[in-house]
Amino acid sequence: MGVSSMAESGLLLERADGTLRSPIIPWFDMSSAGQVEKIRRVSNALESFCKTGIRVSFKCSLAKLLWLQEQGVLIGQDMIRMSVADYIVYRLTGEISTDYSLAGRTFAFRIDRKEWDAPWLKEWGLPVNVFPSAWPSGEPVGRLSASELTNLGLPAGIPVVVADHDHICAAFGAGVIEPKQVFDSMGTAEILFGAIIGRGLGENDYRSGLSYGCHVVTGHIYWVGGLSASGGSLEWLRSVLGQSSLTYDELDTLQKEMGIEPGDIL
Repeated sequence: MGVSSMAESGLLLERADGTLRSPIIPWFDMSSAGQVEKIRRVSNALESFCKTGIRVSFKCSLAKLLWLQEQGVLIGQDMIRMSVADYIVYRLTGEISTDYSLAGRTFAFRIDRKEWDAPWLKEWGLPVNVFPSAWPSGEPVGRLSASELTNLGLPAGIPVVVADHDHICAAFGAGVIEPKQVFDSMGTAEILFGAIIGRGLGENDYRSGLSYGCHVVTGHIYWVGGLSASGGSLEWLRSVLGQSSLTYDELDTLQKEMGIEPGDIL
């Protein structure tokens, strides 16, 4: 049983008993924008990118943890921050774990070494174990023990894994796992996704504007170019193509009338 989730959405809870210390904060929540500026002032953009594969933004888990601190939440050794996938796996198995891909969206995980950046976390007054142990995507981290599911007939003991970041799971399922293949994954956000043989990142990668991370395929890393408002763009399109918003059926009809080649912009 594999569990995937949106990359940066997550929550804070007590390590000992799972008591929640925050709601699920979605990736698109911009409350931590002020913390991003603080992080930028004390970090080297290129150096941080080469370590993490990403640029700091309000989406990053580190920025959201610093925002929680500013709200008066004391984040100590007894607390842990999980992505939604991590939390579901925890509820299914009782085990605390994450995968390299989701860890790589925190701005606190070194994808070059596949480990948490302890000195960087210490600089912000955060314990290194505020995040779960990270493992390769698909590594079994526990077995199904949740009574809510076993009572429905699922056999106890099914291996459970933190599968990966949702876009990457979609690309893997579509068979886009080799260099020179490109996958378009569209939902609330939209990305173009591809894979390359694993290597260190440099200035050319930084200047490309792309983000990078640990692929579900061993020995590969992925690249993504993202648009955070794909679903919103579709809603805008529905509103401007008619005097009243077009229905999705009407959009489908218009699409079927078009050829497969790009058309004129009128």
